[in-house]
Amino acid sequence: MSGQWLHMMDAQGLTPLDRAFDSGHMAVAEMMLRQELMDQSESLKGSTPLHRAAALGLTEAVRSLLNFGGQPMSRDFQGETALHKAVRQGHKAVATLLVDRCDVNAKSSDGMTALHWACLNGNQELVELLLARQADPCLRNDYLDGLTPVDMAVSMKYRDLVETLGARPSLV
Repeated sequence: MSGQWLHMMDAQGLTPLDRAFDSGHMAVAEMMLRQELMDQSESLKGSTPLHRAAALGLTEAVRSLLNFGGQPMSRDFQGETALHKAVRQGHKAVATLLVDRCDVNAKSSDGMTALHWACLNGNQELVELLLARQADPCLRNDYLDGLTPVDMAVSMKYRDLVETLGARPSLV
């Protein structure tokens, strides 16, 4: 589970971490690196089988766990739901199973929503999925200088995402 999201390259060959450093958003880059360290050191702490299956992209396991009463809104030690985990790792099929069973605007302990993660990672499909379920692109992060998902897409220079989120692409 650890580190996969941080090193996924986009169409321009850049990772979310590259984009954070290039845009001068040191607070975002630091948050990403802290998240990576927490994933490595405490990835199982407070997590449920549903959290782990979602983070690993195990679609059928997630489906079974939900059918047997898995609680999609349960929180791990970071305050993340299974939807946060699936979106951060880029698992669209899993996110699709979870999105109607979760509060898409739920914030983790560090103020991140699933849409913040989708924007940070430049994942167009997940942004569209979350927006279709009423994810709020203007919801401020409690940390990181109050960045919204739109702010993250702009600072990471994801022009297509900025348009999808309803902002002016000239901001990029």
